[in-house]
Amino acid sequence: MKLKKILDKYGEPDGMFFSFEKNKFYCFWGFEDTFSIYENESNKNSKLDKLQATLDTWKNNSNDISAIGFFSYDSKNLFFPHLNLNKSKSTVPLVWFGKPTIVKTIDRSEILNIVPQKVNIDKSKDIQEKKYYKEKIDTIKKYLYKGDVYQINYTQPMEYQFDSGSPFNLYLKLFQTAEPEFGCYLNIDSNQFISMSPENFFTKINSQISSYPIKGTRKRSDDIIKDQQLIKDLIHSEKDKAEHVMIVDLIRNDLGKICKYNSVNVDELFNVKSYNTIHHMVTKIHGELKANIKEKDIFKALFPGGSITGAPKQRAIEIIDEIENYSRGIYTGSMGLITNSGNMIFNIAIRTLTLNNKIITYPVGGGIVWDSNHEDERLEAIQKSKILS
Repeated sequence: MKLKKILDKYGEPDGMFFSFEKNKFYCFWGFEDTFSIYENESNKNSKLDKLQATLDTWKNNSNDISAIGFFSYDSKNLFFPHLNLNKSKSTVPLVWFGKPTIVKTIDRSEILNIVPQKVNIDKSKDIQEKKYYKEKIDTIKKYLYKGDVYQINYTQPMEYQFDSGSPFNLYLKLFQTAEPEFGCYLNIDSNQFISMSPENFFTKINSQISSYPIKGTRKRSDDIIKDQQLIKDLIHSEKDKAEHVMIVDLIRNDLGKICKYNSVNVDELFNVKSYNTIHHMVTKIHGELKANIKEKDIFKALFPGGSITGAPKQRAIEIIDEIENYSRGIYTGSMGLITNSGNMIFNIAIRTLTLNNKIITYPVGGGIVWDSNHEDERLEAIQKSKILS
């Protein structure tokens, strides 16, 4: 097996990422150079220009993959400096990118078929009880009633103790369970990130850019007939379609900031895709970029992803800051890679955990609208957490 031979030769990788091809993955060892932005930096708002200059240098001095990395959700503070937002309490950088030293490609089947070494984790903090959940949903509905927002993405963290094994083997184990389309692993300093994301935030190839927001979920059933009924329920759910179309409109408007006039289009509205444990509603939105659009321009226009904030985005971000009692870190941020030609592919970092000093933080959540039921929303969050069960 190719992956086993590569691991025997180079050891556990510092990164393993999805690619532009569904069945092709990249493995990375070491970084020739890195770039980061932290919350406590006094000049952090000016560093997006420095990031762009760094990416341009890396692209000019690499053969294929020029950079891998992420924008944490908390980097919202960089993109909305005019808002009075909470400072990040997380140890995770707001932004981190590295220029990989060694790059190897493998097939998705290699990840699915290798036998991971044993890992052990124990849940130490569950999601809140029904009463707490109801209080939060009621608070959100006050904002909905006043017309501040149409939807809020509410999340909360679960925690696990990482008892034994390596973070990379946990990634392999979870990958084999979830089989994510945009799953990835990254090891930087004292933090390891494991993403089992099914969501493509955006893909840029030459002048074309596309986004595939997910909004609307049903758990899968082992019973084939029941499973098909769950798909039909999702397809015909007015609540889910209402949530979904709000986010489609938001992202269409975001793409309009950087795309040529009248080039942004919506395809496959309310399409349902099935994964190992869950059904999701997904829509494709795409357009043609204006001339001279840089990487930083794309992130300024799109970040954070509308599917994990709510709408309108700016007010939703402010309300999330008020009702969530933690810093999301990389969760609901975006992980991805950039090639030397400027092509890009990034996920939405949902189903994503952070491991730091043997503590796993794994947030879960969902979109809240006027007719959301707190018990149903809590059950949906529990379903999303079952990947670690």
